[in-house]
Amino acid sequence: MSTETNIKDGFRIYEIGYIIVPTVPEEKVTGEVSSITSLITDHKGEVIGSESAEKKALAYEMIKKIGTTNHRFKEGYFGWVKFEMPQDEIAKVKVSLDANKNVLRFLLINTIRENTYLGENAKSLVRELEGVVLGTEDGVKVAEVIVAPASPEAIDKSIDDMVKKSE
Repeated sequence: MSTETNIKDGFRIYEIGYIIVPTVPEEKVTGEVSSITSLITDHKGEVIGSESAEKKALAYEMIKKIGTTNHRFKEGYFGWVKFEMPQDEIAKVKVSLDANKNVLRFLLINTIRENTYLGENAKSLVRELEGVVLGTEDGVKVAEVIVAPASPEAIDKSIDDMVKKSE
């Protein structure tokens, strides 16, 4: 076991944020979430934490090709699950999620075990950090916190671009 991260050798901590298509009836969403959790445990994963899927309006219309038809969605059920899994199993989970017709979109990231969600505290933290100089070297600023407003569309496009670059 790695002493720095408290993770078993060969294992990593991952998180999946997912959106389930809104055409799934509300009473069956729990079953869809269970299938995602089962997918993780079937591949030797252990769930650390999760948040149940909740219906939310999307920042913009998303398109998913199901069969030969493009379907357009303006809302979906958003949830997430954090888990520990052998790193040689994660590709199988990704393939299964890609093939799931009820998953509109998902984001799979490598993360840490600790809770990193700040919630409403994030706004006050950003206000506290605005304009803070993190250090100087020979009188020159080394780093500075820059706070710029970003639209949800810009953030999602940025994430999509990073995912495309990593493929």
